[in-house]
Amino acid sequence: IENVSGDPVTISSEATTEASASCWIQYNPTSSCVYITNNVEGTISSFFQDDQGELFFVSNSSSALNAPTDMIQSLEYKFLYALSTGHTDGSGQPSIYVYEMTFDCGLKFVQRIEDGLESETEREDTAGVVNGYVGIALYTSH
Repeated sequence: IENVSGDPVTISSEATTEASASCWIQYNPTSSCVYITNNVEGTISSFFQDDQGELFFVSNSSSALNAPTDMIQSLEYKFLYALSTGHTDGSGQPSIYVYEMTFDCGLKFVQRIEDGLESETEREDTAGVVNGYVGIALYTSH
């Protein structure tokens, strides 16, 4: 995890998400918030990190994410984008969930994007193999 200047941020404590398969981590240096995806529960956990590096659990968003595989923040640290596979709810429809990150480490749902993301059925080859979506990148035009 890095801060705004690109220097590493030290986390000197442990905190639990009370969730399974916690994986992707994003640190917001403007608010000292840490966000972690929980693949099995389909949630994003949020924590506050104090000046001594201690983590404090804030919440598990009940956003109905479907097996989130990655997330990224906007360049101005205002929005969080989470890639959801759509694999575990039977829909097979991947989505990108967009959240506004609040000052108290909360997440406010903004939108769900499916346009341009083919479903598992559309991606299935003749042998029945489906390649899923993994990774997310954010590009801006200036």
